[in-house]
Amino acid sequence: LWVAFYGNGLYRRAMNATDWQLYSSSDDEHRIPSNNVLSIYEDSKGQIWITTEGQGVARYNSREDRFDDVQLPVYNSLRTVFQIVEDTRGLLWMSSSTGLIRYNPSTADTRIYTTDNGLLDNSFNYASSLLASDGRIYMGNHTGFIAFTPGSFVDDDYQQVIVATDLFINNINADSLSPSKSPL
Repeated sequence: LWVAFYGNGLYRRAMNATDWQLYSSSDDEHRIPSNNVLSIYEDSKGQIWITTEGQGVARYNSREDRFDDVQLPVYNSLRTVFQIVEDTRGLLWMSSSTGLIRYNPSTADTRIYTTDNGLLDNSFNYASSLLASDGRIYMGNHTGFIAFTPGSFVDDDYQQVIVATDLFINNINADSLSPSKSPL
């Protein structure tokens, strides 16, 4: 049984045990990145994940009985992650204070979606997520909520080529200027 207390860390009680194990940001042996735990999530492989306010995401390392930080390389300033939802392909979708994150736990491939990709708002809400029986994911943000089917996302990695076709100097087409008429 895992229980989080915002500001006071994370507690675990093993089956048939009477004592609770505390995981704290100040404990080297049973470390978590922050005592401000926002959610606890168990994925389809039985891995335990926590989201925090201020220190991102961590995954439980059962061999060392501690939580290891998950580096989300796409967005270094990403610190507050609210919720995690796993899609049918095993990808984790995380709501954050700066957008929607797709994370592949097998490869650490990370992608962030923001208003630039069509989201209503980049800032999501605490404890506001749902995986529906049809595979759609719902997440609440400050403007309302979003609903999407993860398999329908198309990643556009095409890099646009910028080509200059005209040059204007002082709002005059440079092709029409002779060297003697140049305003420079």
